[in-house]
Amino acid sequence: RSLRMWRDLRGLRDCCFGDNGGLGVELDEPSAGEGSWRVRNTHPPASALKLKNGSALVAINDGRIMRQSYKNEIAERTGPRPVVLTFRHPGPLPSPTIRDAAMALAETIVARVREGKITPLASPFPKPPAEAPSRSSGLEELGWGRCDGDWVDALPPALQEAYGTRLRGDSAVARNPSVLHEILLWCGSVADVARAARVCQLWRVVTMEGAVHPPVWTHRRWPPRRLWSRLLRQPGAVPSACRPGFWRWCCPTTVATCPHPTTAAAVADSCAVEDARGLGESLAYDGGSAAGIPLASAVCDRLSQPSGMPAGELAALLLKLEDLRSMWLLAGPSSVAWWRTMLFQFHRVFSAFRPMVYKAWHAEAAAVDKHFVFWLLTLFTEANGLSELGLLRMLDMFLFERSPKVFFRVTMAAFASAGEGPLKGKEMDEVVEKLVEGMSAGTIAEEELVDRGLRVKVTRSMLAHAGS
Repeated sequence: RSLRMWRDLRGLRDCCFGDNGGLGVELDEPSAGEGSWRVRNTHPPASALKLKNGSALVAINDGRIMRQSYKNEIAERTGPRPVVLTFRHPGPLPSPTIRDAAMALAETIVARVREGKITPLASPFPKPPAEAPSRSSGLEELGWGRCDGDWVDALPPALQEAYGTRLRGDSAVARNPSVLHEILLWCGSVADVARAARVCQLWRVVTMEGAVHPPVWTHRRWPPRRLWSRLLRQPGAVPSACRPGFWRWCCPTTVATCPHPTTAAAVADSCAVEDARGLGESLAYDGGSAAGIPLASAVCDRLSQPSGMPAGELAALLLKLEDLRSMWLLAGPSSVAWWRTMLFQFHRVFSAFRPMVYKAWHAEAAAVDKHFVFWLLTLFTEANGLSELGLLRMLDMFLFERSPKVFFRVTMAAFASAGEGPLKGKEMDEVVEKLVEGMSAGTIAEEELVDRGLRVKVTRSMLAHAGS
């Protein structure tokens, strides 16, 4: 049922015929101004399917039917049984859009993952974690604000040698940087933190040193990284004028200096520079044309104007991240393994956050995984319930943290609002349609969706357990 509902949203319908004999479908040949075979009339057994006159024949057994297809070819391909005919709803042939491409690719990804026998988590459901704090307030909530003495003494010997000479002294900032961090957090802007880092070398170390790439031994406990992670949770932390520079700081790249005629050329060039072997395997695996290249270029074009960056440079910046290359199936066969892990993690987070909604969705056979893949493929640019400001806030956090946790959180906030429908007796078809047409289903205001998502606590241990 979930596949039927999803393909209906795409404007498609699959009809399966298993008995020998005629199909009962009369087709009109393509005319000079019409490029598809269309249904003229139906007889038994096809009349029982209630096919609408004017429906366009798209495929037979997943094999495309083109305008140049001959009548005897169609008759030959519909001879063996069983046979599946795919029709498009009546109406003019729609022009291809990013939404159609993403929905088709989402269906393909979920089908490939399910070939590995991926099933949703069974009950009992894991215990939901506590909600995360919405804003930093107080030294205790910062974790490292309660340190006693010089925090440099807790560093490993190698880091003490690297940072100790610049941090030791009688300065209160060197002994307890959380005092400065608390002040900067209430300033609420990355520009203020950048200006503070220019005061002196000491302030630069405690506010920016290792923020994007912290020491491995303390990835989350490193004070500058904690400062920036908390800062980005606040609305308006990254002004529009500062966003291009902030994104370049998070993901520095040199590919953008090369001119490209189109965004698709920039995407292909960026993938070749970062992972040429993965791009070659993707082209060979998809029969010579990677479906992710036009989709990635369309997303970059869509984000170019609100982010204030050229589309070519934005493509080079985004595709520097391995997660995004795998997401758009540009990293070779490992992309399917990446999606398998992501869907495992998605089901685990959903079942932990809203157990009853999760049960109701699967009882109605709703395509929750396809919705998640669809939004992720478009980087939430096709999520109508997410405002432009909320989209940029979410991308700010993703590019800095380089973790898909923020995507899980926003998706959970959307499902929590729209998922109340089946619990209240609404039709699942109506709820699914609202999820695609409007992400929040009219329940959550646009500016509140990201804030509600940030209150969903997604831990690394939860994702690591699901990935294993």
